[in-house]
Amino acid sequence: MAPWSKTSFPEQNGTLQHITHPHVLIKQTFEDIQNEGYENDEFVCDGCSVEGSGARYHCKQCSFDLHEDCATCPGFLKSPIHPNHPLELIWEGAEKDHTQLRPCDVCGDQVKGLFYKCSSGAPEKRYDDGNHYFFIHPTSKFQPQLHHPTDENHPLRLQPVPML
Repeated sequence: MAPWSKTSFPEQNGTLQHITHPHVLIKQTFEDIQNEGYENDEFVCDGCSVEGSGARYHCKQCSFDLHEDCATCPGFLKSPIHPNHPLELIWEGAEKDHTQLRPCDVCGDQVKGLFYKCSSGAPEKRYDDGNHYFFIHPTSKFQPQLHHPTDENHPLRLQPVPML
């Protein structure tokens, strides 16, 4: 298995249709944003609710923005930190009651909106609804191996956040 398998939503000429939004999204670069007269390039992603800056996919009709990672993340993901089951991309939109937020198993921050989950039915981690889940943000690092800052012969591997 490759470290991380990625396929993306179809993109044509800098536009794409995404599960999070009914309109076509247009890719905007930093230069595009500056040319439109915006003073800064900061935004809150309408997919995962995490702040971002720079390039994004944008809907001009309703000012909807997605991080590039959220816009182009695959529908299914194979991860070395959850190797037994593929993770499925889930969209729980604004109408969803987000009172039971759960932590990302990679970064520890709360996930809502757009996220990956595994619902294998395994008993390791159960929530109020009785399901087992492994959660991960689309913007959590897609690179499970990082360069060690002082010793390149010992790469660092991304590990899930331990359960308390």
